[in-house]
Amino acid sequence: NSCVNTEGHALGIDFGGSQLKAGIIDCATGALVSTKHETPTPKPSTPAAVMAELDNIVHHFDWHGRPLGVTVPAVVRNQVVLSAANIDKSWIGVHAVDAVKTATGACSVAIKNDAAAAGWAEMQWGAGKPWQKGATPGVVFIITLGTGIGSVIFVNGHMLTAELGHLQFNSTESEKYAAAIVKSKENLSWREYGERVNWYLQAVETLFAPDVFIIGGGVSEYHDLFFHYLQPKAQVLPASFGNVAGIAGIACAALGTWS
Repeated sequence: NSCVNTEGHALGIDFGGSQLKAGIIDCATGALVSTKHETPTPKPSTPAAVMAELDNIVHHFDWHGRPLGVTVPAVVRNQVVLSAANIDKSWIGVHAVDAVKTATGACSVAIKNDAAAAGWAEMQWGAGKPWQKGATPGVVFIITLGTGIGSVIFVNGHMLTAELGHLQFNSTESEKYAAAIVKSKENLSWREYGERVNWYLQAVETLFAPDVFIIGGGVSEYHDLFFHYLQPKAQVLPASFGNVAGIAGIACAALGTWS
């Protein structure tokens, strides 16, 4: 279908293990130009249940026949979902672009891993901007702390997707030890949580020796309460986009503005 001209705006939907967050983004600036819409992720989060929710969101914004981007908290290759750590296992093997087009009637659909979308926005307009396009050479790790741990790496401005939430800690996946949701589930103090995140960053640093860690996800808004417990050798910065990064990154992927 040909797309309605949206003057550089697109709808982004950030599909997470706990919530679906959505908004309309101006892809010239990365700014949210609508209210942010949030709704709980269906339980179980089967493709059919999530597609129905995506269609509701498109209705909410009256966005039929326009560009739409949707993040998935999973490995995505050639538009096919290949993993499902924090969503229903029936996602594995789904051709997500076709499914979303069928469910929503969108004219153009982009599907990306959630951390990759957030990382792209953070490099374009946020805390990673000094390293974008290799302006400052270096290795930037963007870590999103949420229901799981998302990760994406930028080497001299070039993106590498990674699934570093699955590093093992004492025979447990690190995201089950240090994701943001664990803080509330186990009622950890900020010190206890900060020490867990510190362990995680130091484990990643031992393997990759990045120059900078940028920490995103909703918990990054409370960085003043736990960042002083983080002591890797690399610089540690809070993501400046907060919870809108995934929405902004995926919306602009739908317009084809990723480079």
